[in-house]
Amino acid sequence: MIDFKTSDTPLAAWLVVNGIKLQSINNNNPAEFIFSGSERERLNDLIFQWDGGNAVGNCNSFYKTYRSLVHKLKGS
Repeated sequence: MIDFKTSDTPLAAWLVVNGIKLQSINNNNPAEFIFSGSERERLNDLIFQWDGGNAVGNCNSFYKTYRSLVHKLKGS
């Protein structure tokens, strides 16, 4: 199982909202969000939806999660 890393905060928020486990945040420059790779097929599908502009979901939940991740980055 290989973890997935991204420095894209909106993508990270999208993954969290969709139940992908955020394992840690590496607060270097640029910051990296490290996700569990245990659901690789689902993870790849969500990334494909995000990158393709086809991400559908609860906008309010996404925004709150995004703001929470930004707060964690600034607070660390």
